Amino acid sequence: MFKGPQVAVVATGSDVMSTIASIVAELISVVGLSMNSPAMVVSQPVIRQLDASELQHKVCGKPCRVLAWYGPDGIIYIDKRVDPRRNIVARGILLHELVHHVQREARGGNATDCVEWLKRERQAYRIQAQWLFDNGIDASPLIWQVRTVRCNPDAFGKQPTTEQN
Repeated sequence: MFKGPQVAVVATGSDVMSTIASIVAELISVVGLSMNSPAMVVSQPVIRQLDASELQHKVCGKPCRVLAWYGPDGIIYIDKRVDPRRNIVARGILLHELVHHVQREARGGNATDCVEWLKRERQAYRIQAQWLFDNGIDASPLIWQVRTVRCNPDAFGKQPTTEQN
């Protein structure tokens, strides 16, 4: 089991995140077992709730389809409408972002190119899909997402890189 981190939750005007610490601890354990690193110690994830438009602007610079995002600053940004306390799919979304937190901790930083980013993103989708499936949720849309996820090499300031399978 991952050594339970303390969770810093920044929530404004809502108690949606008030019980998130126990959920995060549970999901971090799932991540550890899924990544075959059950004894790893991770730092506390910082989770910030944002209005949908604020999150979309932060991630895409315009309206887009995003519910949560693990930023390059190591912060999990999550749409205020996503309630992991009451909704199993929302909990799966948080799990996905926690996978990125653990990846960053385990690998000493953010992905530095598209190949590494794609591997991390696909691993997060696979762990999320398996967890949802194990909890009785049809995860087939995530399986499709794993196959279609793409990387923007401009995000890394480098030339495009192709992934070797």
